[in-house]
Amino acid sequence: TWSINPNVGSISSTGVYTAPASIPTSQPITVTAASVVDSTRSASALVTLVPVSVTMTPVSATLFNGDTQQFNATVTGTTNTAVTWTISPNIGNITAGLYTAPNNISTTQTVTVTATSVADTTKFAFATITLSPPTPPNITQQPQNVGIFAGQTATFQVVATGGGLIYQWQVMPSGAAGFTNISGATASTYTTGATALTDNGTQIRCVVTNSLGTASSNPALLLVSKPSIHFVTSDTPGGLQNDFTGWVGMSVTVNAVPLTVTALGRIVATGNSGTHNVEIIDASSGTQLAQVTVNTATGTLNQFVYTPLQNPVTLNPNGTYYILSSETKNGEYFYNTATTDQTTSVAVLNGPVYSSDNQNFSPVSAPGTTYGPVDFAYNAPVSVTITPTTATLYPQDTQQFTATVTGNALSTVTWTITPNGTGSITAGGLYTAPATITASTPVTITATSVADSTKFAVANVTLSPPTTPAISHQPQSATVLAGQTAVFSLTATGGSLQYQWQSKPAGASGFTNISGATTNSYTTPATALTDSGTQFQCVITNVQGTVTSAAVILTVVGQGTNFVSSVTSLGNGQTFPGSAGGWVGMTITTGSAPLAITSLGRMVLQGNTGTHTLKIVDATTGIDVPGSSVTINTSGATAGNFAYGALQSLLILNPNYMYYVLSQETGSDQFYDSTTVVQTTSAATIDGPVYGLPGASYSPTSSPGNLYGPLDFSYTPLLSVTVMPTTVSLGAAQTQQFTATVSGSGNTGITWTLNPPVGMVTPAGLYTAPQSVNTTQTVTLTATSVADPTKFASATITLTPPAPPLVTLQPQNATVISGQTATFTVAGTGGNLNYQWQSTPSGSTVFTNIAGANAASYTTPALSLSNSATQFQCVITNPQGTVTSNAASVTVLPPGTNFVVNKTPGTLRNNFTGVVGMSITIGSQPVAVTSLGRIMVQGNSGTHKLQIIDASTGNLIPGAYVTVSMANNPAGSFVYGALLNPVTLNPNSTYYIVSQETSGQDQWYDLDTVLQTTSVATLNGPLYGTPYGLAGGFPGHSYVPLDFLYNVSVSVNVAPGTASLFGSQMQQFTATVTGSSAGVTWSLNPNSGTITPTGMYTAPATITTLGTVTVTATSVTDLTKFATAMVTLNPPAPPAITLQPQSTAATQGQGAVFSVTATGGGLTYQWQSLPAGGGGFANITGANSASYTTPPTAMTDNG
Repeated sequence: TWSINPNVGSISSTGVYTAPASIPTSQPITVTAASVVDSTRSASALVTLVPVSVTMTPVSATLFNGDTQQFNATVTGTTNTAVTWTISPNIGNITAGLYTAPNNISTTQTVTVTATSVADTTKFAFATITLSPPTPPNITQQPQNVGIFAGQTATFQVVATGGGLIYQWQVMPSGAAGFTNISGATASTYTTGATALTDNGTQIRCVVTNSLGTASSNPALLLVSKPSIHFVTSDTPGGLQNDFTGWVGMSVTVNAVPLTVTALGRIVATGNSGTHNVEIIDASSGTQLAQVTVNTATGTLNQFVYTPLQNPVTLNPNGTYYILSSETKNGEYFYNTATTDQTTSVAVLNGPVYSSDNQNFSPVSAPGTTYGPVDFAYNAPVSVTITPTTATLYPQDTQQFTATVTGNALSTVTWTITPNGTGSITAGGLYTAPATITASTPVTITATSVADSTKFAVANVTLSPPTTPAISHQPQSATVLAGQTAVFSLTATGGSLQYQWQSKPAGASGFTNISGATTNSYTTPATALTDSGTQFQCVITNVQGTVTSAAVILTVVGQGTNFVSSVTSLGNGQTFPGSAGGWVGMTITTGSAPLAITSLGRMVLQGNTGTHTLKIVDATTGIDVPGSSVTINTSGATAGNFAYGALQSLLILNPNYMYYVLSQETGSDQFYDSTTVVQTTSAATIDGPVYGLPGASYSPTSSPGNLYGPLDFSYTPLLSVTVMPTTVSLGAAQTQQFTATVSGSGNTGITWTLNPPVGMVTPAGLYTAPQSVNTTQTVTLTATSVADPTKFASATITLTPPAPPLVTLQPQNATVISGQTATFTVAGTGGNLNYQWQSTPSGSTVFTNIAGANAASYTTPALSLSNSATQFQCVITNPQGTVTSNAASVTVLPPGTNFVVNKTPGTLRNNFTGVVGMSITIGSQPVAVTSLGRIMVQGNSGTHKLQIIDASTGNLIPGAYVTVSMANNPAGSFVYGALLNPVTLNPNSTYYIVSQETSGQDQWYDLDTVLQTTSVATLNGPLYGTPYGLAGGFPGHSYVPLDFLYNVSVSVNVAPGTASLFGSQMQQFTATVTGSSAGVTWSLNPNSGTITPTGMYTAPATITTLGTVTVTATSVTDLTKFATAMVTLNPPAPPAITLQPQSTAATQGQGAVFSVTATGGGLTYQWQSLPAGGGGFANITGANSASYTTPPTAMTDNG
């Protein structure tokens, strides 16, 4: 049941309460709902009865003859807000609250305006009007200074009393002598037209008059500045606060260029309508640099309101400043430090700053955040550029010029032409040349900044009278996908040109006009495959003549072939980590033919619904290939299939070039990871997976056949032609076989042409030089595709006249194993060359011709050890002369010694695919390896590649590999394969001897195999790879096992290494040979002095100048191995003692030895003695060498 207390109003049984018709005063009513089941259970609600009330604004006014005043009444406490208006006494009239004073007021009197509620006529409000007779005008509100940017308008307002007022605004520009009336400016407000920078400093005032007098307002200043750039480009407000009295804002540090601040701003937060002081503080000194008042009532919520500075302020480079706004506790809201700003780059936003007293400031290091927020506007130097800067035009030609203004938000320009009357130009910069041009005329086009009229840029136009048409840019051949259009264009000069495009289908006899194709550009209709091979040209005419462009060819290709032919295995599904996502895909290297890409594709996984951007990136530069981007939508696509997106136009990928094919992925759709493997066509190879983060470089991985995604593309190989060789030099009557390869077409036919037609070429590409070549000349040989005559390749032939032979490549020494052959090669120039190889056995100095050895290369028969040290040379002749090559020698080595002398096989296995073997370290002498071997295990029948790897680099030593077959060999023995040439292993270096093994095929022995070896190297232990890994703790052990045959390399050493001799002096040199029991041969260079077969060198008897002789000892076993010593030959010089004889003591009966060392050459010695107490030195008979030994001494010899 419902009840009310007190019982004022009524309530229905359903709980609808109705207030009484009249509420004299405010009072509370308690509404109670009691349970019918249990009357002790109830709940209450409070209703407050609000009486009707009326308020009025304004509550007073003073009016003069005919003045009006709008009054507004507000009614509360009822839904009926209507009022009735009355005046007392009934002087003047009122309608809807608008009161009009009488036209003639002779004395001061009072009128009451009453607004009475229609809902409750006992409720009303009133205002008092004072009617005054006219008085002289009195200005109660002066016009204010206004600051604006160039191009904006400014509004000035004056408020005055006196009755019957008339307004006249006046202006006095900066520098003018006085004010002048502004036509039509006769209201209490005045708005200027769009302002210019030249209006800055103008003063504006209002003269107010009536019948009793005149009053002039104070002058207000119009401040016009350049349109500025705002520091804050976008803002994300934080939370609202108003619990602080003081200054809040931001700290900024200016970059390397000074800033001229022209205005300060504050954002309009929720409920803002007041004014705030905004200032700039120098953070280093606390000095206030500028302050303005910003009125938020004029702004829009969450937008900045700016007030220009009366005088712009310059902020110094690298200086820190505070931009602050005054705020009051419990006053207007501003945004807290959760506010973030994006700004221009002229300064760095360090973070918020605040101060309670405008003297002590507290900056907070939080880059990009601020209080307020606040902002400032600044000017950067204005600059203007124009493009193009030059143009040559003919009658009625047009040229679009574009002006770019930097350093100012106002980017507009004004265009002018000099001289006048030389054409016209639109506001958008489109220049039109005059209809008639009789002589060449220069015209200057000028674009001037509206923001700063001192800044401009110019372009020079040359107006030319009509000339014969000339094509400056020919049309280009085009390749398009069937169904696409092709565009051909050209550029021509001459004036008043008319264009007519023509076409000639493949196989047609001539060109015919294309209807409607009469501009400098022609776009075909959608093409078909049958259009391929059509040629296009353009005929250009004017009154001066006609010119026809070059003919170009249209190539139309089909939709193409999918690169991915099958998916071998799919990896694991994954999404790209991180909210930003990234790019995944594959690295490809194109083949020898360019590829025309028609579409890109991505595999769809179960649950994929997203849209993905696919693209191709140049792997060398990391830059997207233009036109390679396409979007595919996986929603509704079949899982396990590729979804493709067609490119807008055909994309050509260069041959033999690396690219990334990528898909953009995020944390939504899954893709398969880099363990995915696919099979592809041969048009390109997959080098491995690649990925990249947004804004970062791409990270490829070398793993052929693997990729992310997986991704795919469709392509058509384009026809291309290559010629080999590309360059050759020939003499008279010489021949050269050229080979042309055509790819991308089933028709591989070509035609050969010569330019100039010197010599002849067969249809098969065999070129023959002319019989006589008198001067050096160049011939270009061109192979042109029969399928597409626009595709060709060239080779350059240099024809040289006969010249004496010249050896350009000397034959090289060779080392082989007994039973092998050796090959020597020579290269020469001169034309019409004849070759004759010669040889001389070891110990001989006479070369004899080798029968039948008449080519540039000679291969010996199988050699024996007795052939070692044989020398070979080639005599090259032509009609102009003869030249003999250097002599090269052959060293023949025995088959070699087995490194492994005994073996104890370990456990058999064949469960590994890769290389296995042993690690060895060579001893102090180099080792020449001649053969590699692998153990034969019962049942082995496969072939195995054996290699020597340089442990320091992990690379195969050139030539150090051989393949051995296990079939039909006795078990337990090593099977050897001879190297093509012996390979020398360096002393104290580590190498890997390995064999290629395959899981499930031939068996081999595990690392428990033990070997005994010779001492030329140390067996470090078993090895496997790649990457190569040594099984530690097993020295003397090996996988498989393997062996090698070797010879210790010959080395030669000579002692002493130097000697200094005079005429006829002698020096014994000693040669030590390791790796061979044979001796050496001695030689001198230059041949000055003599040397015996045992190394005794004798200097020449006469030496006139200082000189040197190189003494060389060459191994008889290996002529490539030698050592040298240096002899210095000295001319005679005065004797000089370099080592004096020394005093000595001897026992009676012994002899004493005295020695002297001297230089000078041709020396003779005479020892002398002076007995104790004697009068002088006397010669000692026979003492004529550098050393003298006395006879047995006596006590009388003492002293």
